[in-house]
Amino acid sequence: KVMPGSTPRILKVMPGSAIQFAAFASVKNFFLKRSKTGEITVPQTLLAGGMAGAAACLVVYPFTSLAGQMSVAGGVQGSIFQVSKQIYKTFGIKGFYKGLPGELAADIWGFMLGFGLYDLANGAFYKAFGRKPASLEKGLVGGTTACVSITTSMPLLLATTRMQVQGLPGYPVLYKNVVDCLVKTAQQEGVGGLWKGIVPSYAQIFPCIFISYYVYETLAKELGLGGLAKYSAGAAKKK
Repeated sequence: KVMPGSTPRILKVMPGSAIQFAAFASVKNFFLKRSKTGEITVPQTLLAGGMAGAAACLVVYPFTSLAGQMSVAGGVQGSIFQVSKQIYKTFGIKGFYKGLPGELAADIWGFMLGFGLYDLANGAFYKAFGRKPASLEKGLVGGTTACVSITTSMPLLLATTRMQVQGLPGYPVLYKNVVDCLVKTAQQEGVGGLWKGIVPSYAQIFPCIFISYYVYETLAKELGLGGLAKYSAGAAKKK
């Protein structure tokens, strides 16, 4: 079967991306409206990113869990409905949330860093060149910051995947929780084992995030929504 687990991954893209961008922009604007300087602070930017990651993760995680349990060798097979039925029968409702703590922590940290660096980089661009970066430039910035982000959160994502699949045929239960998984992986495979699969992750994440930012910023500009380009209330008022 080609690309097992692709259906739940595809299904989570639209709601996940929509929640991420909407939450980040909403929290930023919340701080901007209450800012006395017309700008938001770095901690506020990071908080907005972390909240965006948490919100998206909590909503779409069942799809993430399904994808993880379908994509490994010997994983659950069938349509997404058949797989859901099998997982529920074997693990109950908890089967759709296996590994959630690791994914939640990774997304909070990853999006905090990713969105935070993205916003800070675009703000620095505005100050340096006196103009906002074009949508293509924003896409490149977004893809690059996403790679930096996933580098730091990869151990948690690896642990999440291993927590998702343990208990399936051929995958014995080895870990008590995410921390236990991280410790045992480092002990048995070396610290480098925590970043296993990082190169394919780069190949996946860069074009995905590049396209997401490019399309979001382009449509936001065409629709007059401002996108994520409202670096400060002062800058917005000068339009």
